[in-house]
Amino acid sequence: MKLPSFKRLYESDFSEEDQELIKTLASSYNGDMENIYLALSKRISLLDNIQCTVKIISTSVDSNGIPLDSTSFKISKQGGTQVATKIIGCPVFAAVNLTNNQVYPTAAPFISFSQNEDIITINHIAGLPANNVFQITLIAYN
Repeated sequence: MKLPSFKRLYESDFSEEDQELIKTLASSYNGDMENIYLALSKRISLLDNIQCTVKIISTSVDSNGIPLDSTSFKISKQGGTQVATKIIGCPVFAAVNLTNNQVYPTAAPFISFSQNEDIITINHIAGLPANNVFQITLIAYN
């Protein structure tokens, strides 16, 4: 379904006796409705609207999926809060082999992690071939 076009409230579209009321209503209605219209018109962004941290990291794993180097990153604090929120998951959205572009993940990479305040430490990554450096893009969801 395609949304109908967004129609703003203009005081001049109403009788003179209603214009002051419409002017007051329009100041909040027009901006809010335009934002809703834009969001529903495929203009919503992940980072602006979902509590998450997007990270791109480079890492390699051993044959058991354990990172060869310590792999940690800091999560973003949401809404100006000083307290880190608990991460519920870190799906991998992309995995690019920087060692050999002819060697691919053997399965969808899956991350096991631990959290200490606002630091996420990757403990294990399933699905990556050993001893290849991969650049992975992940999203840590709060």
